[in-house]
Amino acid sequence: MIVCTLGMNSLGNTFLTWSLYYLSGETENLLIKEDMSYSYKKIPISPINNNANVNNAHKHLRTHLSGKEAFDKCVALIKTQPDLNRLYCLYPKLLTYITASKHVLGDIKTSTKTMSSQDLKSITQYIRKDYAAIEESCYENNVKLIHNVSNNHYKYVYRIRDMGPALDGSGVSTILEKTIKNLEWGYPGQQTKFNNGKDIWDIRESLAISMSVKPAKENEFTDYSLPHFYLEGTSLFFDGIYVIKNIMDYCELTIDQSRWDKWKSVYYEWQESTQLIQLRLTRNIDHVCQSILNGWDHDLTQYNLDLLDEAFIQHMLIYKHGMTIKGWGIEKFPYNTKDLCGLIEPAFYEGLIKRDYT
Repeated sequence: MIVCTLGMNSLGNTFLTWSLYYLSGETENLLIKEDMSYSYKKIPISPINNNANVNNAHKHLRTHLSGKEAFDKCVALIKTQPDLNRLYCLYPKLLTYITASKHVLGDIKTSTKTMSSQDLKSITQYIRKDYAAIEESCYENNVKLIHNVSNNHYKYVYRIRDMGPALDGSGVSTILEKTIKNLEWGYPGQQTKFNNGKDIWDIRESLAISMSVKPAKENEFTDYSLPHFYLEGTSLFFDGIYVIKNIMDYCELTIDQSRWDKWKSVYYEWQESTQLIQLRLTRNIDHVCQSILNGWDHDLTQYNLDLLDEAFIQHMLIYKHGMTIKGWGIEKFPYNTKDLCGLIEPAFYEGLIKRDYT
């Protein structure tokens, strides 16, 4: 039994694959690396990784390779394993821009400085077509396919969850570092406009100007006529205890009842520590902005804000309300929105890309 989860946005697929393994009673999962070497890893009783740099479910080591070619190789390798009755989960990701640029342009492009807008458009289309082609491969190889889809219920996404390499191919040690590198890759020279990120307020303002907060558009090349399970991403966050049973049924897997209570406790922890806090801010962002603009009383401590969260708030003030925060010297936002009201001024930036947040 092979199960594949696909998703243009990071909406809990690592936790989902761990759940399928754990609830079906498996004790090990097959981990395949890029060179197609592989090993069986013990399935943790909890996949949650809580540390200073990132909160996610990535203590579960999943097979998470890029593109259809790697996916097909993984399927072929699985078919050589001695036990084909057990569960194997694959979570393919999109090709990187660096890899796709070689296919589209004939050479590897490590920076947008050397790409035209048409180059970027062609590379993006190639990546999305390649990802959609995995669906046909699932159908041909009798792989159970789960489409983890971000629709209108997931309005804003500004925090990277994967600690893999940045878009320029370099390694990173924190999500903040990866976000900064990715934005510099997409907007070369941006940091120089903000004192090269010398101080925390310069970094915050640069992030607020450059960050993308809309989910990646769902893949226009997806063929929903092929057999699949349609999973609206946030349903896993809010209704996971109900949804996971439907997914297990679709995959023709039986829940090991001796593990059900433990799984529920882990689910609640994952839900709170890695998902809900961030979703509270995105759900309430309009009220947060209005509270800042009007000097209303609104407690910001409930969101446990870090620099990325603060940049998101300032981003929305700039692009939706035409206002910004006089952030010079502010290392950390105050605890209440009314204390930011006196720091508001009209957004003075030139050449901003128009963004529709209606």
